[in-house]
Amino acid sequence: MKKYYLKLVLKSKTSEFKNFNELIHEINDAIIMYNKRFKGKRFLYLKSAKETLELYFEVDPTLDVTTRHISWFSSYLYKGKGWDKYSNDKNSLFRVETFSELAQDFEIDTETKDDHIKEELLNQQIPNIDDDTSMMEEIKPQELDKRDTIIKINISKIEIMLNTLKNESLNISDWKSPLAISITLLITLLTTEFKGIYFSGDIYKGIAATSLIFCLVSTVKYYKKSMQIDLDQKINEYLNDLKS
Repeated sequence: MKKYYLKLVLKSKTSEFKNFNELIHEINDAIIMYNKRFKGKRFLYLKSAKETLELYFEVDPTLDVTTRHISWFSSYLYKGKGWDKYSNDKNSLFRVETFSELAQDFEIDTETKDDHIKEELLNQQIPNIDDDTSMMEEIKPQELDKRDTIIKINISKIEIMLNTLKNESLNISDWKSPLAISITLLITLLTTEFKGIYFSGDIYKGIAATSLIFCLVSTVKYYKKSMQIDLDQKINEYLNDLKS
């Protein structure tokens, strides 16, 4: 038998849903009925039921496994246990967060093994519930891995793009600092009488005038540069890069 690990969350939960642990008995019932219905071919075992629902899944190795092979489990909870009150989505109950294949020698240790379940549940008739495959999104283990990889790559791209945009936006304002200094120097030149201490007042006035010219040139230079930066165009370029 091939073995898999699944982590599920409710796709669109209502305010009535608190956590899976409060629904542990219904989850165990669904697992037992699932195992009884597909006995010998597919088995579900509960690992953990808290904020997420974690399951082990054993299946015939000849089966090309997707998450839809547990859709009857989802249908049973939705239709047989009234879980429609926990979901705003009327077409799909769970969203798959993790679906990965386990090593063949992995030992499944769980309370829902057949030798631990209640005898009265084993004697119950299997409910007549259709296996509505639309209740589960169809994902293969390698497809989910690929999807997660794409998400991680895109997050890295976004981080780089945001940092670049941050630097670009800072460059837009580079001209403001030399302009402020220019204004200060101009006011100083117009209102101050330069007197010499070590040098004559004319020398200090010349230094201030030279500094003013330098700052004005820098202001013009950085202002022209800022006018060449089109943030809207940059954003569109990055969005197109993400889509590619």
